[in-house]
Amino acid sequence: MRLTTAIAFAKSAGYVSQLLNMGAGTTWAGKTSLTIFPQAISSLSQQLTHRIVVVGTNGKTTTTAMIAHILSTTGMRVVHNATGANLRNGIAGCLVRYSLATGHMNADVGVFEVDEAELKHVIHELDPTIIVMLNLFRDQLDRYGELDAIAREWNNAFSRVSKKTKLVANADDPLIAHIGEVSNRSVAYFGLSRGKKRHIADLTADSSYCISCGSKLTYEWISYAHLGKWSCGSCGRKRPHISVPHVTNPLAGTYNMYNTLAAFLTCSLAGISIPAVQEALESFTPVFGRQESLRVKGRTVQILLSKNPAGFNESMRTVIAHDRHPVVIIALNDRIVDGTDVSWIWDTDIESLVDSSLHIVCTGDRAWDMGVRVKYAAKSHVTIEPDLKKAVDIGLKKINDGQMLYILPTYSAMLDIRKILTGRKI
Repeated sequence: MRLTTAIAFAKSAGYVSQLLNMGAGTTWAGKTSLTIFPQAISSLSQQLTHRIVVVGTNGKTTTTAMIAHILSTTGMRVVHNATGANLRNGIAGCLVRYSLATGHMNADVGVFEVDEAELKHVIHELDPTIIVMLNLFRDQLDRYGELDAIAREWNNAFSRVSKKTKLVANADDPLIAHIGEVSNRSVAYFGLSRGKKRHIADLTADSSYCISCGSKLTYEWISYAHLGKWSCGSCGRKRPHISVPHVTNPLAGTYNMYNTLAAFLTCSLAGISIPAVQEALESFTPVFGRQESLRVKGRTVQILLSKNPAGFNESMRTVIAHDRHPVVIIALNDRIVDGTDVSWIWDTDIESLVDSSLHIVCTGDRAWDMGVRVKYAAKSHVTIEPDLKKAVDIGLKKINDGQMLYILPTYSAMLDIRKILTGRKI
């Protein structure tokens, strides 16, 4: 009775939130349901055949969207926190949205992205059948702390779920591979087959030392940051064997290849045939803010969420690979969802990524900080305009017919810019 009451009130709260144009209503619905019935997540999620959890610093939203798309394309009814509400309230609200008034789920499978620090709070409630570990990079140090702290929390969290839970792990990330190795579970690894010939990690590397003996790792090749085919010359530890064959990446960028491989392997473990997965990936389109393209005033604008050094570098590399003389807006905010410490911009590799062919517009709450960072690279034309709407107008005026405007925002800046471009919230 309390579950059905919670669902009824939660759905009403979500509806009111939408009516007041305060978002999708997911978080309101989740908070309401958990206040009335704290066991709402476990009661609803346990009705699902598969409960797939995706964690990692970069790529959670894209990977969960890919998995959900593949599963739904093959006929499954999927519950998925598509708006990126990846804290406990958001996950509960997502489950409520796909539930019936009777307390039964109107879905077969759940696909949930979960915040790195929130995993320990919800993993026992979701009791996932598959956990996907994408990567670990420095991100919001004021909130998450160092990577080894997150790794320890994940290891502790995994001990609280069924031994039948399968892990899907990025073999190219030494820390993620270590978590898989010590988990005492069935682990399937994904990774790239080749990268850039280099023996030491990038400047933005976060896990370039052996977790077992502390020695410096060496690389046969690197994809980006500390991801690649690594090994330890001291203790013999090396990248695990990968399980994924070559697949076609529906999105640009090396980082999206990892997302695609993770989704491919996960859906294979969920019982989807390889041909069906391949076919479904061909029709996948970018989700909001992740290489999403919008038409604005007759021009095309592409948004590439860039919220930490590794993600920023790869976004910029993707832009440069597709446009010889791009106009780029960098929107830097320092709100709670972004992380209040913006010192990470000095860990980006702007010096080797930008040159005089770029025109960069710096905007957002910390536009001047970003402008100083770009100026230190001393190679690009820089305009500083803290007002997001004015910055977008400047960018649109600077591009030529047929040219694309690229926007690299942090999370809250991305939400604000999308509202400016589309006239509505996500």
